[in-house]
Amino acid sequence: MREYRGRASFSFSFCTILLFAVDRRDRKEGEIEAPLEAYFEENPFGEEQLFLNNTEVLYASHFNESRPTKFIIHGFSDTGNEAWVRGLIDAYLLHEDVNVIVVGWGALAADVYPMAANNTRRVGEFLGDFLEFLNRESNLEYKDVHISGHSLGSHVAGFAGAYLDGRIGRITGLDPASPLFETFPGIVDPEFRLDPTDAQFVDVIHTSGPAFGFLAPLGHADFYPNNGKFPQPGCSFLPTRTYCSHSRAHQYMTESIGSTSGFKARTCESWEKYKEGHCDYNPIVLMGEYASTSLRGKFYLTTNEAPPFAIK
Repeated sequence: MREYRGRASFSFSFCTILLFAVDRRDRKEGEIEAPLEAYFEENPFGEEQLFLNNTEVLYASHFNESRPTKFIIHGFSDTGNEAWVRGLIDAYLLHEDVNVIVVGWGALAADVYPMAANNTRRVGEFLGDFLEFLNRESNLEYKDVHISGHSLGSHVAGFAGAYLDGRIGRITGLDPASPLFETFPGIVDPEFRLDPTDAQFVDVIHTSGPAFGFLAPLGHADFYPNNGKFPQPGCSFLPTRTYCSHSRAHQYMTESIGSTSGFKARTCESWEKYKEGHCDYNPIVLMGEYASTSLRGKFYLTTNEAPPFAIK
């Protein structure tokens, strides 16, 4: 998405037209400019609200620009109040010295799916503006920003990163949404989805391809637990196996923050070669929060069926 600011033309594939022309409504007041919920270890009583361009509220908050800042973005039909979002917040505050900010775009994520997918750009623009505000008013450095987005939230993160010309330190795509991005013939152009130019380091955890999530690599480092496909181990119940697999991405990410063993992966050409042992002598690397930003390529691993998912 590197070529973002001021672009006026699109790739006129059917997929792109449907995704980015289906909804041309003007922004409604309050649709995006709602407060962002921020969490700090100094405030045991809960969240603090931050607003775009409101310096008075920012200066009165516990926001500390010297700390790394973690952003969490939910996906389609979710809100910022989901249990998994709270779990990720708690893991960060327990194990790391960070600011945590939740991008709750529930009103725009609750539309029918094509409209919600289209709204990812609008929310990404807003987040880009908010990051510029933090950079300007608090001297937050973009390199200290790490955005984790689940499902459509991955593409929101991508648009925010593109808006800032790829200066964000890291984006983690948690099973980036595939419908309208991949499942039509071909894949939409990188400017319309998460891609490696959106941050200094982009890592992706694939868990429900080729249904809700991407199978194609989208980052500098792409992790494929259990081949990145549905059903993931423990997700065999037919009515929910795709959703269960889609959710595994944020579950693995949350567990990785406090895991004593870590999610051990190896680079490999394919899942088949990984399972056959052809890559057993390749170096072990970690998937999740502590993935090295120097990693490049595709990485495979297996997990347990239930928590703890990481195999010791």
